[in-house]
Amino acid sequence: MAISLLHFTTFFQGQEKSIDWGENHYKSGHVERFSYANGEIVGVVHASRRDRSYKASITLRDDGSILRSSCECPVGDFKCSHAATLCIFAMRELSGTDVECQWKKAVVKPRTLPLSELYPQEDETYNPLARDITEEDVDWLRSALCGVQCGMTWLLSPEPEPRPQQQALPTVAQLVREFKGQGMERVLAALELTEEQCLAIQTATVGQRNNPEWQRHRQGRLTASNFGAVLSRRSASPVPSLLKRLLEGQKFLKFLCTD
Repeated sequence: MAISLLHFTTFFQGQEKSIDWGENHYKSGHVERFSYANGEIVGVVHASRRDRSYKASITLRDDGSILRSSCECPVGDFKCSHAATLCIFAMRELSGTDVECQWKKAVVKPRTLPLSELYPQEDETYNPLARDITEEDVDWLRSALCGVQCGMTWLLSPEPEPRPQQQALPTVAQLVREFKGQGMERVLAALELTEEQCLAIQTATVGQRNNPEWQRHRQGRLTASNFGAVLSRRSASPVPSLLKRLLEGQKFLKFLCTD
C-alpha cells in the first residue's frame, strides 16, 4: 500500500525542515535499505555529513494513513528527517498494491588505484634519475617542503651545531679516594660544590634513574629520602644505626666511621 501525499503532509504538518531534509536524503540516494510488510515500513537512511546511518520505521493504519514514526537518531521521536525520507521513498518507489517488498542499496566497494593511475605520466620516456642531482635541486626541494612536517624535511635540514662538551665533574667516590689520606677536613672541603657546579650536575642528571650520571653523582651524598632522617635525628639517638643506613652499599665512605 503506497503512502499518499495527503497522508504524508498531514502527519508531518509543521515539520517543514524534516520534509526538506527528507527530500534531500531521497535525491542524494541516502536510503540504504527499505522493506515493507504488514503495514510496517522499515529502512536505513545515511545521515548527512556523518559517517553513520540510522534505522527508522513507519507504522501505517489500515486506510494508509501514518500512525507513528520512530528512528534511532537523537530526534527520532519527533518526526525526524530520516522517517520523512522513508515516506518519500515509499510514495515514489512503492507500488499501490498491498504486496510485501524489500530493497537494499548495492554497496560499491572502493577500488584501490595504483600510482600509475593516480599520477599518470604525460611523457613515458621521462626519467628523474637521468641526470645528477644539483645543489639547486636540493634548494628547490627544501624551499618546497618549508613548513611541511615530514621525514624528508628532517633529512634535508642542515646539520645542528655541535654542543660544547661539558667538563666532567668528579664524583664523591673519586674525591674521597683522592683526598682521604690528607685528613677529614681536606675531604670535606673537596666535597663542597659551587653554584655553577650544582647547576652543571642538575643539567647532567636530567632523567634521574634513567640517566647513568644521576646514579654516579648521588653516591656518597645525602639524598632527599635520607636528608629528613639526618635533620630529625635526636641527640640521644644512636649514631651507628643512622650511619649504617647512610653508608649502606658505599664502602668507599666507611673509613669515615673510624676517624
